[in-house]
Amino acid sequence: MKNKYKMLAVTATAILSLSIAGQGFAAAGPGFQENNNARIQIAVSGLQKKGILKGDHKGNLEINATLTAAQGVQLIVNAFGLNLDTIRFFKEPQATDYFTKADDKAWYAQALIIAGVHDLGLPKDLDPNKTWTKEEFTHYLMLAMEKNSNLPMIKLQPMDFDDKDQVSITLDGDVQRALVLGIAKLDADRKFNPKQEISRGAAAELVYNALEYVAAHPAPDQQS
Repeated sequence: MKNKYKMLAVTATAILSLSIAGQGFAAAGPGFQENNNARIQIAVSGLQKKGILKGDHKGNLEINATLTAAQGVQLIVNAFGLNLDTIRFFKEPQATDYFTKADDKAWYAQALIIAGVHDLGLPKDLDPNKTWTKEEFTHYLMLAMEKNSNLPMIKLQPMDFDDKDQVSITLDGDVQRALVLGIAKLDADRKFNPKQEISRGAAAELVYNALEYVAAHPAPDQQS
């Protein structure tokens, strides 16, 4: 008899084994494509070593391809080791419980469930197939980093850059924090390019920088 009350337990190891590679986002391997951006190569290699990015069966990485919302969510979930280990459900959760446009049978369904449970600030009408812009990915990355890392509180001086007026008002704070903390970088023309569709390689670099920042800036011990 089928039990209508089902509990779902997913190990961290299983979550980290989820690969964006199957959807064309694979990490460095024998077939790693040459790219003149050394920072991206370092980031991709570093994330692969951490088990956050995994290569496909050919070891390919389309770092210049654009990043979809589903791929971005999967990357963020993997980066911060988010899982359902301590969560108990009275019924099996579905991605559509949290995001109306999701496909419960799609490769990204598990990542969206995890993102919904951990409340990463994603809109309920999130379109998993929509391409994310640089400011959008930066926004959700910073939300996840700050929510899942015990970072010290510091006062930041906003950074001035040439296309600051193009950043969405609601995302400006996250973009500023990413820039000031060194997680995001300006280009040679001192532009952030907020509306530009972000590439998979550029997203990997942001994630790598965020994890490096978290590792280098532990919160002070709480004294009783």
